[in-house]
Amino acid sequence: MQLRIGKTVFRIGFPFAAAVTLMLLLDKSGAAVSALVCCVLHELGHLLCLFALSAPPERVTLGAFGMRIDKSSAELSYLHEAITALAGPLINFLLALILFVVSKFIIAPWLLTSAALNLCTGLFNLIPVEPLDGGRALKNALLIRFDEQRTEKIINVVSLITLIPLTLGGIAVLKFSGYNFTLLLVCIYIAAYLLMKNRAGK
Repeated sequence: MQLRIGKTVFRIGFPFAAAVTLMLLLDKSGAAVSALVCCVLHELGHLLCLFALSAPPERVTLGAFGMRIDKSSAELSYLHEAITALAGPLINFLLALILFVVSKFIIAPWLLTSAALNLCTGLFNLIPVEPLDGGRALKNALLIRFDEQRTEKIINVVSLITLIPLTLGGIAVLKFSGYNFTLLLVCIYIAAYLLMKNRAGK
């Protein structure tokens, strides 16, 4: 299914619809809905920023692994690219704050759960490793001052320094929980991404 809003084409693929349906069917706690809304609003932050900067994306595709944004031919400055990357986490932090304040007046467990999910999503995406938002923002900020070659070297060093404790944390979570391997899988994915990117750059 697809629809057009202005110059942007939005596509919802069958894998995305199937993945969401399966997640909702298997979830018994109700946390899946909050997590899904949290992620959608995070991506909406990036989209709203692109529209605000007069650079609406050419295509937005919802697939099994999330949202892919194909940018238009409009060129953004490094500063605007960094701002766009940070827009997603900023939305999560704002929502976490609003939900936390509202929970002081309305007693509902889901409010604090949603606030925590938004806070964790925002913090996780700020990790300075590509392809996360923090890594993209750092790269564009560095490109304002340094050339691309030096920027890549700095990014690689920061990524390595960040991934080591993150991976150890993933192993610790798996060991003590006995089943939660999410963080470890994310670390493996990021490491594979960086490896392929560096090979492609040679």
